[in-house]
Amino acid sequence: MRQPVYLEFDRTAISQLVRQQLDQGPLRSDLGPVRCTGLREPRFELFRPLLPDLCRERQLPTRLTFFFEKCYRPEYKKTSGFGGTMSKAENIDTEIEKKKESQGMTGPIDGPIIISEDEASGRNYTHRGGGRLPGGRRYGFFDKTRGIGFSATMSVYSRERNNPRHKHDFDQVRFFPKGGENYGREVLGPGDCIYIPENCPYGPTFTAEGCDENVRINLQFPGPSRREYLHSYDIMRATDELSKIAKLENGYYRFPNGKNKDSYEAIVEHLTGKPVDYPPKRYSNYVVMHSNNHNWVQLEDRPGVSVKHLGYFNDVGPNIKLIKLDPGAIVPMNQVGFQQVRFVLEGAIIYEGRKYDAVSSMYFPANQTYPAIASESGAVLFLVQIAWTDKKPLPFCVI
Repeated sequence: MRQPVYLEFDRTAISQLVRQQLDQGPLRSDLGPVRCTGLREPRFELFRPLLPDLCRERQLPTRLTFFFEKCYRPEYKKTSGFGGTMSKAENIDTEIEKKKESQGMTGPIDGPIIISEDEASGRNYTHRGGGRLPGGRRYGFFDKTRGIGFSATMSVYSRERNNPRHKHDFDQVRFFPKGGENYGREVLGPGDCIYIPENCPYGPTFTAEGCDENVRINLQFPGPSRREYLHSYDIMRATDELSKIAKLENGYYRFPNGKNKDSYEAIVEHLTGKPVDYPPKRYSNYVVMHSNNHNWVQLEDRPGVSVKHLGYFNDVGPNIKLIKLDPGAIVPMNQVGFQQVRFVLEGAIIYEGRKYDAVSSMYFPANQTYPAIASESGAVLFLVQIAWTDKKPLPFCVI
């Protein structure tokens, strides 16, 4: 592993330059991580400081990502799960340097799979602009040969996050465990969940006032029309290629000919050579679910297992639920004819003899037996189910 590059910056001289660059988002560095000392400014977990004079003086490239080892406020330190946006600096450095990817991202997925937070990819990319903080994770789940395209991620955004109104040709489900995010005038906070159907405009979205960050679980997958969902790698590649011919600004690509295009629409056209084919609308608006106002319902055939039924949409899903396991509870092995993704939000589970804490994620393919899940100390899981490619309707409650 390459050793970090240490730079000593004068605190007074750099602070003004830092402030000017805070809203520009992170850039990759081909040098590996850079740790800065001499700074005591708050909020500077990760930023893109285009410090040309200082970098030229040290004969270093200007495209650098800076990590602060002792320059962030104590409350940003992260222990596990949703404890904050910052992991320890050395852990972040390892993630970025290795650029490791989980099996959920690379495949093959020939059976049930579970990815712990540590095993998930820490790669940070965006086609909407800046505002992402360290701590995000990409779990998967992709296997094109088997028809699996189900993006499961955890994202952490700063106060600089600001997303314009837009739409997609796929379905989305988001759950907010920490912080807050504005959807227009409505603020979604801890425990809130949102279903955004295909071809349904939403936004602008931005981190809520008074929140230094917002953390959300993101699920993206083919909607009822079953448009193909693009792999994250393809989106990354298109983003890099488009950055050479256009400027990404506030969720739009600004082209030299003066034309502006929504970033996702530009990416799809770049990859396919065709405009986005939006399916007919099934919903005029997104649906917000306030899980804290739902009651836990004890499952009769699952001692110690309770569920919150948040929403069942379309005949093919998504079917969205929270599952609570009391200490010692077991969800037995099963086999179902639909796909499901589960996130461990609180506590820990035992899966095939191994303990998995928050925030771990699992994908269970259709028509394959998945193992039993137990919890010694109790756990809460977030569950989303959608039909397989045969589009058979989902049962209301099969865990």
